[in-house]
Amino acid sequence: MTKKRIGMTLGAVLLSGLMAVVVFRPTPVPVEVMEVSRGRVEASVVAEGQTRLLDRFTVAAPVSGRLQRIELREGRLVKRGDVVARLDPIPDDRREITASRAQLQAAQARQSQAEAELGRARSALGQSEREAVRQAKLAAAGAVSVESRERADLDAATARQEVDRTQAAVRAATADVDAARAALIGGGKPTNSDAVWVYSPIDGRVVRVVEKSDRVVSAGDALIEIGNPAQLEVVIDLLSQDAAQTKSGDDVSFTNWGGEAPLHGKVRLVEPAGFTKVSALGVEEQRVNVIADILDAPASLGAAFRVEARIVTWVGEGVLTVPTNALFRDGEEWRIFVVQDGLARRRIVKVGHRSTTVAEALEGVIEGDRVIQFPTDLIAEGVRVHTTESGVPRE
Repeated sequence: MTKKRIGMTLGAVLLSGLMAVVVFRPTPVPVEVMEVSRGRVEASVVAEGQTRLLDRFTVAAPVSGRLQRIELREGRLVKRGDVVARLDPIPDDRREITASRAQLQAAQARQSQAEAELGRARSALGQSEREAVRQAKLAAAGAVSVESRERADLDAATARQEVDRTQAAVRAATADVDAARAALIGGGKPTNSDAVWVYSPIDGRVVRVVEKSDRVVSAGDALIEIGNPAQLEVVIDLLSQDAAQTKSGDDVSFTNWGGEAPLHGKVRLVEPAGFTKVSALGVEEQRVNVIADILDAPASLGAAFRVEARIVTWVGEGVLTVPTNALFRDGEEWRIFVVQDGLARRRIVKVGHRSTTVAEALEGVIEGDRVIQFPTDLIAEGVRVHTTESGVPRE
């Protein structure tokens, strides 16, 4: 065989080999990638809630008797002291009069107790505010830690909330005294001394007329409910593990309430005791009520309305983030695929707080790494990929 023929044979073999490589080389898998970067992470919990009036009073019959038809209707404005109902008591019923006097004395005792609690709360608030001022000065001088100052500020905020709560208790107790006294005064404003007139304990609107018809009622029967629709709060039913992450002062946004724009609020109270609730799937769950105030309640939002609440439990600025749609579970560990030299490389990543779109990356990636979003079964260690850049993570 001549050298020329040998060369031609070798060339043909090499050409065939190259064609085989090109033909049988795996086609790169198209993937969407995003660079690991630093940004803001908001951890939150989402749950349904229901609005209710912050101060809602149920006006009850102070004595047994015949209730005259209540002419007030829902939404009607009333002032404190306005007549809301009339009762014609049973003649010469001394037991009712004695009971009314006892109710008045009990209401006065509750009023005294509420006023004493308000005094203690105001004293505690003064002490907390003075301590917050001292801690601020010491923190400015570097004598105490920032944590000490924040605790002092939190104590002062808690003391202010306690003053608000005790003031509401005093108002409620005062209203009870007025209602009990009205039962004994009888015809204070009207001239018919045989009637017992029932008065509104607060300025507000009629929320519900419980008894609309003329009929005989017993002492203590609810007649009418009065409240201020502009002062709404939301009761949010959370799982106990989510409630443990929630604290007073957390920001809340309310959606799906009937309007287009979300409403804003603050968590006021995480109730200290939970309760057991059976889910729709028949599973017993420990739940906790979280109370939040609406800061910009519209006039169209009323009591017992359903809302969806998103409570921000943690905020991190400038933290290393990865898109949540790039994460997947492998046993007890979180993993991601990082693109290196056109190949998919699997890594273990330690994740901290998470939002709906991004997660805090504690270990496993560095800024600038390109991670694969929505990894499918086609993606594995060492697989060649064709990348498409994505500016923001998507669901």
